[in-house]
Order: sequence, then C-alpha cells, then structure tokens
Amino acid sequence: MRSDFFPTRRAVLLGGTAALALTGGCAVIPSPSRIEAQNPPAGRFVEARGLRVHYVEMGPPDGVPVALVHGATGNLNDMTFELAPRLAAAGFRAIAFDRPGLGWSQRPAHRGWDPAVQTRILREAAARLGVERPVVLGHSWGGAVATAWALQDPSIRGAVVLAGATMPWSDGDDWLTWLKTSTVAAWVGAGVFRLVAERDGGAGAAARIFRPQPVPEGYLAHLQPELVLRPETFRNNTEDIERLDGALAQQSKGYPTLQPRLVILHGLADRIVSPQIHSVALSELAPRAELTLMPGVGHMPHHADPSRVQRAVESLATS
Repeated sequence: MRSDFFPTRRAVLLGGTAALALTGGCAVIPSPSRIEAQNPPAGRFVEARGLRVHYVEMGPPDGVPVALVHGATGNLNDMTFELAPRLAAAGFRAIAFDRPGLGWSQRPAHRGWDPAVQTRILREAAARLGVERPVVLGHSWGGAVATAWALQDPSIRGAVVLAGATMPWSDGDDWLTWLKTSTVAAWVGAGVFRLVAERDGGAGAAARIFRPQPVPEGYLAHLQPELVLRPETFRNNTEDIERLDGALAQQSKGYPTLQPRLVILHGLADRIVSPQIHSVALSELAPRAELTLMPGVGHMPHHADPSRVQRAVESLATS
C-alpha cells in the first residue's frame, strides 16, 4: 500500500533534465545568493550539536512552551503565519523551528534526513533556549519529528500531530533515491520548480497543498517559498521525502511504547498524506493517542481550523 505523500516530486525530478533542455538550461537555475538576499532570516539562531538552528519565538517567556515543527517543502514561516501568533496571544511560549537543512537551519552531514537525527538537534536547540517539557506540534513531515520527539523524551507534555507522515507506506521506488537526491538532480529540480512557479507566483502549487481550502491571503508572501529553490535546500527537501519511508519503517516499531499523549488531527480530504495509512494506523499503535478525523479538511488543518488546533495544544498544556 502506498500513500499520496508528495507523489508528483518524482515526476518532476525525473523529467527535469528534458525540461531544462527545452527551457534554456542554466537560465532557470536560481541564484542562492539572490534568493537569500531577498528572503532574510525572520528570527534568531541557536547552536545545537555544532549547527546553527533558526527559530522564531513569540509569546510570554514564562508561558507553557510549544515547539512548532513544519513539514516538507517549506520552513518555519508556515507556523508563524497564524498558528504561532494565536498561541502566543493565548499565553503560550510558541517557538517555531526551521528543520535541519530547510529554511535557515544547518544540516548535519550524516543522516540529516532522519527524523530521529533532526529531533535530537531540535531538542538540544530547545534545551539551549531553556525549554522544559514542551508541547511538541508537528505538521506533515514534521509529524515524524513530533512522534520521534515523544519517543526520545517521554517527559514532554504531549505531541500534536497534524496531517502527519508517521507510518511507512512502502512505495517500492527506493532504487531511484540515489539519483533523485544527487546534486545534479537538485539543480535540475530547483530550476524546473522555479520555472513552473514563475508562471503564477507559486499559487498553483500552494492551491494543490491547501485544497479543498483556499490559500489564505498573504500566505505566499509570508512563507518565503523561494528558500526551497536553493539547490542545496532542494536536495535536502527531496532527500527528506525520499528517505522518510525507510526511516519510518524503523521508527514506527517504537510507537507501541510511546508514553506521552498524542493528539492527532487529520483532514479526510487530505490528498497529500493519507489519513488512513498514517494517522489512523498511528492511533492504533500509540497507547495514549486521541484521533480526530476532520471532514472536508485538506492537508493544512492548522490553517483550515486553527482554533481546533489551539484547543489540542491546550488539552496537553496541563499534562
């Protein structure tokens, strides 16, 4: 059985060379320095395991801490568009992190794609910020980090998993991973994605992720989506996606031992991450899981129903 976790990425990467040949080759490859100059860091940096980790903090410093972890093909700005300000206004200390290798956070050279490795880095970053017993919230790919965090640190207040990619789906395509995560493929893929995005400013790609909900007004400008078009970042993002299945095949073996509470929210209209393969299966394995399937909601529940997500955080804050 396979999920619908970003299936079009394979077609883009494998067809990218031909597309570049037809559209001018290097002319469509973005300049990392230009992208970075036009999309500066939104927050601050903390060092963890010898790496710089980018974060944005909102809310009172003495509030219950909430670590917010974004999904694939994005950065912490997804969390700071509405959810982090909402939590901060409710009295929480909301800290959104760029996952290692995405946004402005550095990535380790060894197994940087592994949710367990990314989690250890973010846990140390949180500890250096004085965070103790946080609520951990992860969306999509970030759901793998949220569950890994719960496995590594049973003392957390709990984890909120939003449309999380948390279970293996065995898509049988692993033999191409080396090609799709190569440096050449990264330059090709970033160029093709830039070419496609320039046609409509990225609105089409965003619409596919948000559907059936509309993309919130101002979201794309806030997201700084060009950051993922830096070839190194594009490669990291692709590697995250392509290697997640294998990583979850190992990680999911520990779910029956999870001690913290999990609050799992997943839209039934999600066509990016399958609710049945991931969230329903996770809820059947984790001893203290509470699953809510949301009719008519797509892949972005924190934008579709942020008040429901806030209530999920609040339910764990006193744990």
